[in-house]
Amino acid sequence: MKKLIIFLPLLLFAQEITLDFILSKPRSIARDYYIYRFLDQNITPDEANIVFYKIKNVNKKIFIKYANKSDNKDIKKIAKCMRLKPKEFLKEDGSCIAAGMSPYRFISLDTDNRKKILEKIKRFKKTYKIFYILSSKHPFELLLKNEDIFFDVFNHVGDRFREKYLNQTIDTKFIEKLKDKKEFDSFVNIAITDPKLNKLHFSFFNISTKNLSSYSSFLLAINAIRYDRFKIAKKFLDYSYKKSYFTFDKDKSLFWLYMITKQKKYLEKLSNSSDINIYSLYAKEILNKKVKNYIKFDFDNHKKDKDINDPFVWLDILHKIKRLKNNQLREYAKNFKSKELLPIYAFIMERFYRYKLHPFITPYEDILKDNDKKDKILIYSLARQESRFIPSSISSSFALGSMQIMPFLAKALAKEKKIKSFDLDMMFFPKINVDFAKTHLKYLQKKLKHPLLIAYAYNGGIGFVKRKVIKSNIFKYKKFEPFLGMELIKYPESRRYGKKVLANYVIYSHLLGKDIKLLDLIKSLREFDHNHRF
Repeated sequence: MKKLIIFLPLLLFAQEITLDFILSKPRSIARDYYIYRFLDQNITPDEANIVFYKIKNVNKKIFIKYANKSDNKDIKKIAKCMRLKPKEFLKEDGSCIAAGMSPYRFISLDTDNRKKILEKIKRFKKTYKIFYILSSKHPFELLLKNEDIFFDVFNHVGDRFREKYLNQTIDTKFIEKLKDKKEFDSFVNIAITDPKLNKLHFSFFNISTKNLSSYSSFLLAINAIRYDRFKIAKKFLDYSYKKSYFTFDKDKSLFWLYMITKQKKYLEKLSNSSDINIYSLYAKEILNKKVKNYIKFDFDNHKKDKDINDPFVWLDILHKIKRLKNNQLREYAKNFKSKELLPIYAFIMERFYRYKLHPFITPYEDILKDNDKKDKILIYSLARQESRFIPSSISSSFALGSMQIMPFLAKALAKEKKIKSFDLDMMFFPKINVDFAKTHLKYLQKKLKHPLLIAYAYNGGIGFVKRKVIKSNIFKYKKFEPFLGMELIKYPESRRYGKKVLANYVIYSHLLGKDIKLLDLIKSLREFDHNHRF
């Protein structure tokens, strides 16, 4: 690793992030990332104020960094209140409590301390109402009389409180009133994916599809399937299919329509999908059809006239791609037709093909030369989903590079590898980024065997997999497993991510000569308890 770093542009890592540098860059997640880092430097309050109001997406993490540098007393107080532990709020005034105390923190207090908090926040009517309901002996009954704050309570109190106090059947008319609110999708997700909210599950059978999103409609179908209410499930699946925009989402509705009806027309339609996902792969394998809608690009020539390790160079390219008409994309892609620029070329061509022909590229040959095929398949499957192999990719949470490694993990791995003068921008170089990911994956593979579980852990953390996948009952319904359990993963992002990675895994196994079938992966997942070491 030390030898690798010698050959990288050391100036990039050594230079301090300046105010002029930030102000010269366009409003973007990339600039937010550098503002996030700038706020860690020895800067003045005035400089902190200037960059803070240039941020595209303010989150708690970046706000607290700003507050540490700011000379604004109100900002500092809000940040302090956001970081307080529940009992520490007892020493604060009502404005601090209203600004920083969440329902989740409030319910961790005992009865006497809850009363003290309530006395302090009487003038903050909405917060008072929420905390008053949470303090009552029968919060569920009060909540049903307060439709305006239903989601402020239900969606923010944590699993234990919901399971103890809110696991009751809700009248259909009341749920119908909630459907127009933007928080409804989150409510449905929380309710359906928690197996312990079994009484609440029965509340969703009779609601209408009117004003439902395709997302909620699909989850309500899965809820009905769990209880063998197939007629109800079909109603929600038909609606979800019609409302869905992405082919992936249409395909999952078709898949479950087939599973509950066994009508071959759904399987046939699914097998002709333009998307490559676990649902279309399943249909193709059952009907003995080959997957033909993917392409592998590979170039021997070398050309690196664009520094795609620079996030702002990638941002410029991305903006240009979005402005080009479809018939111009292929011509523009020729600028990236080389080994070093392959990820950009594949990214553009997938858009040119209108997502009906899918590039599956295999870069990093020199980085992965010592890894066996199984490890290569896993790394390619993850990288394709994480970043499409774009080396300077930055997520909204500041996950970095090809393998989208979070800053805290990057720093921990750098310390483990004893890399001196580590800089986060090193994550924009695949040789380092992929090497870090390989180290992290070795740790995950000590606990998890199946690629789907590893994907969940890579996305949501191994603690999430242990608590919400392994120790939950979602893979234990027997009927329709493991597919039903895959639809009931708690975090929507991880749920979708795992299925995407699994589809990638099938294609890459074919490309690298292992030729593992989806049905084989599904069969091995059925023996769920043999796929982990917890």
